Amino acid sequence: MFRYLLLSCLVGVIAFDGGAALAVTKLKSISALPRKHPLNKPLDHFTDLAHKYSENGLKIKYIGAGDSIPVPEQMKSLTRGVVDMFYGPMSYYQGSIPECQAFNGSNAPSTFVRSSGGLALMNKFANKRLNGELLGWYGSGYTFYIYTKKKPLIAKTGLPDLTGMKMRAAPIYREMFSQFGASTVLVHVAEMFTALERGTVDGMGWIGPFVTNFGWDKFVKYRIKPAYWKGDIVLMMNKDKWDKLTTGNQDAITRAAIEAELWGDDLFKAYSAKEKVKLAKRGMIDIEIKGEAAKKYLSIAYDYGVWKGMAKNGVPADTIKEFKAKFYR
Repeated sequence: MFRYLLLSCLVGVIAFDGGAALAVTKLKSISALPRKHPLNKPLDHFTDLAHKYSENGLKIKYIGAGDSIPVPEQMKSLTRGVVDMFYGPMSYYQGSIPECQAFNGSNAPSTFVRSSGGLALMNKFANKRLNGELLGWYGSGYTFYIYTKKKPLIAKTGLPDLTGMKMRAAPIYREMFSQFGASTVLVHVAEMFTALERGTVDGMGWIGPFVTNFGWDKFVKYRIKPAYWKGDIVLMMNKDKWDKLTTGNQDAITRAAIEAELWGDDLFKAYSAKEKVKLAKRGMIDIEIKGEAAKKYLSIAYDYGVWKGMAKNGVPADTIKEFKAKFYR
Protein backbone atom coordinates (compact mmCIF):
# COMPACT_ATOMS: atom_id res chain seq x y z
CA MET A 1 0.00 0.00 0.00
CA PHE A 2 2.87 2.39 0.86
CA ARG A 3 4.59 1.70 -2.46
CA TYR A 4 1.28 2.23 -4.27
CA LEU A 5 0.70 5.57 -2.58
CA LEU A 6 4.28 6.66 -3.26
CA LEU A 7 3.95 5.70 -6.92
CA SER A 8 0.65 7.58 -7.13
CA CYS A 9 2.28 10.71 -5.67
CA LEU A 10 5.18 10.47 -8.10
CA VAL A 11 2.84 10.08 -11.06
CA GLY A 12 0.90 13.11 -9.83
CA VAL A 13 4.06 15.20 -9.59
CA ILE A 14 5.19 14.14 -13.07
CA ALA A 15 1.76 14.94 -14.50
CA PHE A 16 1.77 18.33 -12.80
CA ASP A 17 5.26 19.17 -14.04
CA GLY A 18 4.41 17.99 -17.52
CA GLY A 19 1.28 20.13 -17.56
CA ALA A 20 3.29 23.12 -16.44
CA ALA A 21 5.87 22.50 -19.15
CA LEU A 22 3.15 22.33 -21.77
CA ALA A 23 1.32 25.46 -20.57
CA VAL A 24 1.18 28.09 -23.30
CA THR A 25 0.78 31.82 -22.68
CA LYS A 26 -1.78 33.17 -25.13
CA LEU A 27 -1.75 36.81 -26.22
CA LYS A 28 -3.95 38.81 -28.59
CA SER A 29 -2.50 41.40 -30.97
CA ILE A 30 -4.23 44.10 -33.00
CA SER A 31 -3.07 46.52 -35.70
CA ALA A 32 -4.21 50.06 -36.52
CA LEU A 33 -3.44 49.33 -40.18
CA PRO A 34 -5.45 47.17 -42.60
CA ARG A 35 -4.44 43.52 -42.40
CA LYS A 36 -2.72 43.37 -45.79
CA HIS A 37 -0.96 46.72 -45.44
CA PRO A 38 2.75 46.26 -46.22
CA LEU A 39 3.65 48.18 -43.06
CA ASN A 40 2.25 45.26 -41.07
CA LYS A 41 5.00 42.90 -42.23
CA PRO A 42 7.29 43.55 -39.23
CA LEU A 43 4.39 42.54 -36.96
CA ASP A 44 4.10 39.22 -38.75
CA HIS A 45 7.87 38.73 -38.62
CA PHE A 46 7.97 39.60 -34.92
CA THR A 47 5.19 37.12 -34.19
CA ASP A 48 6.99 34.30 -35.98
CA LEU A 49 10.24 35.06 -34.15
CA ALA A 50 8.53 35.32 -30.76
CA HIS A 51 6.96 31.91 -31.27
CA LYS A 52 10.31 30.49 -32.29
CA TYR A 53 12.31 31.90 -29.40
CA SER A 54 9.72 31.10 -26.74
CA GLU A 55 10.13 27.36 -27.42
CA ASN A 56 6.37 26.79 -27.68
CA GLY A 57 5.69 28.71 -24.48
CA LEU A 58 3.90 31.58 -26.23
CA LYS A 59 1.08 31.97 -28.73
CA ILE A 60 0.29 35.40 -30.19
CA LYS A 61 -2.98 35.56 -32.10
CA TYR A 62 -3.73 38.43 -34.47
CA ILE A 63 -7.39 39.38 -33.95
CA GLY A 64 -7.80 42.11 -36.56
CA ALA A 65 -7.43 45.78 -37.40
CA GLY A 66 -10.02 48.57 -37.46
CA ASP A 67 -12.61 46.01 -38.48
CA SER A 68 -12.17 44.32 -35.11
CA ILE A 69 -11.80 47.35 -32.83
CA PRO A 70 -12.16 50.90 -34.25
CA VAL A 71 -8.74 52.53 -34.53
CA PRO A 72 -9.57 55.40 -32.12
CA GLU A 73 -10.47 52.80 -29.47
CA GLN A 74 -7.52 50.46 -29.92
CA MET A 75 -5.15 52.12 -27.48
CA LYS A 76 -7.84 52.19 -24.80
CA SER A 77 -8.32 48.49 -25.41
CA LEU A 78 -4.61 47.93 -24.84
CA THR A 79 -4.54 50.07 -21.71
CA ARG A 80 -7.44 48.15 -20.21
CA GLY A 81 -6.07 44.76 -21.22
CA VAL A 82 -8.85 43.91 -23.68
CA VAL A 83 -6.02 43.22 -26.14
CA ASP A 84 -2.45 42.40 -25.17
CA MET A 85 -0.46 43.93 -28.03
CA PHE A 86 -0.90 46.95 -30.28
CA TYR A 87 0.95 47.66 -33.52
CA GLY A 88 0.55 50.90 -35.43
CA PRO A 89 1.27 54.64 -35.58
CA MET A 90 1.69 56.09 -32.11
CA SER A 91 0.76 59.55 -33.37
CA TYR A 92 -2.87 58.40 -33.64
CA TYR A 93 -2.89 58.75 -29.84
CA GLN A 94 -0.85 61.92 -29.53
CA GLY A 95 -3.51 63.41 -27.30
CA SER A 96 -2.73 60.77 -24.68
CA ILE A 97 1.04 60.70 -25.11
CA PRO A 98 2.36 63.92 -26.71
CA GLU A 99 5.95 62.72 -26.22
CA CYS A 100 5.41 60.25 -29.08
CA GLN A 101 6.16 63.06 -31.55
CA ALA A 102 9.85 62.43 -30.89
CA PHE A 103 9.67 59.38 -33.18
CA ASN A 104 8.86 61.62 -36.13
CA GLY A 105 11.57 64.03 -35.03
CA SER A 106 14.23 61.38 -35.44
CA ASN A 107 16.69 61.30 -38.33
CA ALA A 108 18.53 58.23 -37.02
CA PRO A 109 18.11 54.44 -37.32
CA SER A 110 16.46 52.33 -34.62
CA THR A 111 19.88 51.04 -33.50
CA PHE A 112 20.91 54.59 -32.56
CA VAL A 113 17.66 55.30 -30.72
CA ARG A 114 17.95 52.06 -28.73
CA SER A 115 21.61 52.53 -27.85
CA SER A 116 21.14 56.20 -26.91
CA GLY A 117 18.40 55.27 -24.45
CA GLY A 118 15.69 56.92 -26.54
CA LEU A 119 13.40 53.90 -26.57
CA ALA A 120 13.80 53.44 -22.82
CA LEU A 121 12.93 57.10 -22.29
CA MET A 122 9.79 56.78 -24.41
CA ASN A 123 8.88 53.62 -22.52
CA LYS A 124 8.71 55.55 -19.25
CA PHE A 125 5.95 57.68 -20.71
CA ALA A 126 4.23 54.66 -22.29
CA ASN A 127 4.17 53.02 -18.84
CA LYS A 128 2.80 56.14 -17.19
CA ARG A 129 0.29 57.37 -19.75
CA LEU A 130 -0.90 54.22 -21.53
CA ASN A 131 -0.17 51.36 -19.15
CA GLY A 132 1.94 50.07 -22.02
CA GLU A 133 5.33 48.42 -22.39
CA LEU A 134 7.07 49.70 -25.52
CA LEU A 135 8.63 46.73 -27.29
CA GLY A 136 9.86 48.08 -30.61
CA TRP A 137 9.97 50.94 -33.11
CA TYR A 138 9.37 50.15 -36.80
CA GLY A 139 9.49 53.56 -38.44
CA SER A 140 13.18 54.22 -38.97
CA GLY A 141 13.39 52.65 -42.43
CA TYR A 142 11.35 55.26 -44.29
CA THR A 143 10.86 59.01 -44.53
CA PHE A 144 7.98 61.35 -45.43
CA TYR A 145 6.96 63.60 -48.32
CA ILE A 146 4.10 65.97 -49.10
CA TYR A 147 1.98 64.76 -52.05
CA THR A 148 -0.59 66.93 -53.84
CA LYS A 149 -3.21 66.50 -56.55
CA LYS A 150 -2.45 69.84 -58.19
CA LYS A 151 0.88 71.55 -58.65
CA PRO A 152 1.75 73.46 -55.48
CA LEU A 153 2.62 77.12 -55.69
CA ILE A 154 6.08 78.22 -54.62
CA ALA A 155 6.20 81.44 -52.60
CA LYS A 156 8.85 84.14 -53.00
CA THR A 157 10.61 82.56 -50.01
CA GLY A 158 11.13 79.42 -52.07
CA LEU A 159 8.79 77.46 -49.78
CA PRO A 160 5.61 75.68 -50.92
CA ASP A 161 2.37 77.62 -50.65
CA LEU A 162 -0.50 75.23 -49.85
CA THR A 163 -3.04 77.89 -48.97
CA GLY A 164 -6.58 76.57 -49.20
CA MET A 165 -5.56 72.92 -49.54
CA LYS A 166 -7.04 70.24 -47.31
CA MET A 167 -4.32 67.73 -46.48
CA ARG A 168 -4.79 64.27 -45.05
CA ALA A 169 -2.66 64.10 -41.95
CA ALA A 170 -2.29 62.70 -38.47
CA PRO A 171 -2.44 65.27 -35.63
CA ILE A 172 1.33 65.77 -35.63
CA TYR A 173 1.06 67.48 -39.04
CA ARG A 174 -1.18 70.33 -37.94
CA GLU A 175 1.53 72.77 -36.90
CA MET A 176 3.73 71.97 -39.89
CA PHE A 177 1.00 72.27 -42.53
CA SER A 178 -0.34 75.45 -40.98
CA GLN A 179 3.03 77.07 -41.78
CA PHE A 180 2.37 76.39 -45.46
CA GLY A 181 -1.25 77.62 -45.34
CA ALA A 182 -2.96 74.23 -45.46
CA SER A 183 -5.57 72.72 -43.18
CA THR A 184 -5.55 69.09 -42.08
CA VAL A 185 -8.15 66.33 -42.18
CA LEU A 186 -7.76 63.05 -40.27
CA VAL A 187 -8.56 60.21 -42.67
CA HIS A 188 -7.64 56.60 -41.93
CA VAL A 189 -5.62 54.66 -44.48
CA ALA A 190 -8.50 52.42 -45.54
CA GLU A 191 -10.57 55.50 -46.49
CA MET A 192 -7.85 57.39 -48.35
CA PHE A 193 -8.70 56.35 -51.93
CA THR A 194 -12.29 57.53 -51.54
CA ALA A 195 -11.20 60.75 -49.81
CA LEU A 196 -8.88 61.61 -52.71
CA GLU A 197 -11.46 60.60 -55.31
CA ARG A 198 -14.23 62.73 -53.78
CA GLY A 199 -12.03 65.73 -53.07
CA THR A 200 -12.32 65.41 -49.31
CA VAL A 201 -8.56 65.96 -49.33
CA ASP A 202 -6.24 67.60 -51.86
CA GLY A 203 -3.19 65.63 -50.91
CA MET A 204 -1.42 64.12 -47.95
CA GLY A 205 1.66 63.81 -45.87
CA TRP A 206 2.79 60.27 -46.51
CA ILE A 207 5.81 58.04 -46.50
CA GLY A 208 8.07 57.26 -49.46
CA PRO A 209 6.68 53.80 -50.23
CA PHE A 210 3.12 52.44 -50.63
CA VAL A 211 1.51 55.18 -52.68
CA THR A 212 1.06 52.93 -55.71
CA ASN A 213 -0.03 49.98 -53.56
CA PHE A 214 -3.29 51.76 -52.84
CA GLY A 215 -3.70 53.40 -56.22
CA TRP A 216 -3.37 56.88 -54.74
CA ASP A 217 -1.07 57.89 -57.60
CA LYS A 218 -4.23 58.00 -59.72
CA PHE A 219 -4.97 61.29 -57.94
CA VAL A 220 -1.74 62.71 -56.49
CA LYS A 221 0.69 63.84 -59.19
CA TYR A 222 3.21 66.00 -57.31
CA ARG A 223 5.67 65.20 -54.54
CA ILE A 224 7.56 67.90 -52.64
CA LYS A 225 11.19 67.26 -51.73
CA PRO A 226 13.33 67.01 -49.62
CA ALA A 227 12.05 64.18 -47.45
CA TYR A 228 11.65 64.69 -43.71
CA TRP A 229 10.90 62.76 -40.49
CA LYS A 230 10.90 59.08 -39.62
CA GLY A 231 7.86 56.92 -39.02
CA ASP A 232 6.21 56.35 -35.65
CA ILE A 233 4.95 52.77 -35.92
CA VAL A 234 5.45 50.95 -32.64
CA LEU A 235 4.76 47.61 -31.04
CA MET A 236 3.42 47.92 -27.51
CA MET A 237 2.16 45.48 -24.92
CA ASN A 238 -0.20 45.93 -21.99
CA LYS A 239 2.10 46.62 -19.02
CA ASP A 240 0.20 44.40 -16.58
CA LYS A 241 0.37 41.45 -18.98
CA TRP A 242 4.05 42.12 -19.63
CA ASP A 243 4.87 42.09 -15.92
CA LYS A 244 3.15 38.72 -15.53
CA LEU A 245 5.15 37.03 -18.28
CA THR A 246 7.91 34.62 -17.37
CA THR A 247 11.46 35.87 -17.77
CA GLY A 248 11.86 33.42 -20.64
CA ASN A 249 8.89 34.82 -22.55
CA GLN A 250 9.97 38.42 -21.88
CA ASP A 251 13.40 37.59 -23.27
CA ALA A 252 11.88 35.89 -26.32
CA ILE A 253 9.62 38.87 -27.05
CA THR A 254 12.43 41.39 -26.57
CA ARG A 255 14.77 39.46 -28.86
CA ALA A 256 12.05 39.10 -31.50
CA ALA A 257 11.17 42.82 -31.30
CA ILE A 258 14.79 43.91 -31.82
CA GLU A 259 15.40 41.52 -34.72
CA ALA A 260 12.12 42.56 -36.35
CA GLU A 261 13.24 46.21 -36.09
CA LEU A 262 16.40 45.52 -38.08
CA TRP A 263 14.53 43.35 -40.57
CA GLY A 264 11.82 45.98 -41.04
CA ASP A 265 14.38 48.76 -41.45
CA ASP A 266 15.98 46.97 -44.41
CA LEU A 267 12.58 46.00 -45.84
CA PHE A 268 11.21 49.54 -45.87
CA LYS A 269 14.36 50.98 -47.39
CA ALA A 270 14.00 48.47 -50.22
CA TYR A 271 10.30 49.33 -50.61
CA SER A 272 11.15 53.04 -50.80
CA ALA A 273 13.72 52.47 -53.56
CA LYS A 274 11.26 50.43 -55.63
CA GLU A 275 8.46 52.95 -55.13
CA LYS A 276 10.67 55.78 -56.36
CA VAL A 277 11.08 53.97 -59.68
CA LYS A 278 7.36 53.15 -59.93
CA LEU A 279 6.25 56.71 -59.27
CA ALA A 280 8.64 58.09 -61.86
CA LYS A 281 7.28 55.68 -64.48
CA ARG A 282 3.72 56.68 -63.63
CA GLY A 283 4.38 60.37 -64.06
CA MET A 284 4.91 61.63 -60.53
CA ILE A 285 6.59 65.04 -60.71
CA ASP A 286 9.01 66.04 -57.97
CA ILE A 287 8.92 69.65 -56.80
CA GLU A 288 12.32 70.12 -55.20
CA ILE A 289 12.92 72.87 -52.67
CA LYS A 290 16.59 73.86 -52.84
CA GLY A 291 19.29 75.85 -51.07
CA GLU A 292 18.38 77.98 -48.08
CA ALA A 293 14.70 77.36 -48.73
CA ALA A 294 15.31 73.61 -48.30
CA LYS A 295 16.97 74.24 -44.94
CA LYS A 296 14.00 76.37 -43.89
CA TYR A 297 11.60 73.71 -45.13
CA LEU A 298 13.26 71.03 -43.01
CA SER A 299 13.46 73.39 -40.06
CA ILE A 300 9.69 73.90 -40.27
CA ALA A 301 9.12 70.15 -40.57
CA TYR A 302 11.20 69.31 -37.50
CA ASP A 303 10.75 72.39 -35.35
CA TYR A 304 7.09 73.21 -35.94
CA GLY A 305 6.03 69.68 -36.76
CA VAL A 306 7.80 68.03 -33.85
CA TRP A 307 9.76 69.93 -31.21
CA LYS A 308 7.61 73.06 -30.99
CA GLY A 309 4.58 70.87 -31.40
CA MET A 310 5.60 68.91 -28.32
CA ALA A 311 5.99 72.14 -26.35
CA LYS A 312 2.56 73.33 -27.46
CA ASN A 313 1.13 70.02 -26.28
CA GLY A 314 2.51 70.53 -22.80
CA VAL A 315 5.82 68.65 -22.89
CA PRO A 316 8.39 70.50 -20.69
CA ALA A 317 11.42 72.06 -22.39
CA ASP A 318 13.95 69.91 -20.54
CA THR A 319 12.09 66.75 -21.57
CA ILE A 320 12.05 67.88 -25.20
CA LYS A 321 15.78 68.54 -25.01
CA GLU A 322 16.38 65.04 -23.65
CA PHE A 323 14.28 63.43 -26.38
CA LYS A 324 16.01 65.42 -29.11
CA ALA A 325 19.45 64.33 -27.86
CA LYS A 326 18.42 60.68 -27.98
CA PHE A 327 16.41 60.68 -31.23
CA TYR A 328 18.08 63.27 -33.46
CA ARG A 329 21.69 63.32 -34.57
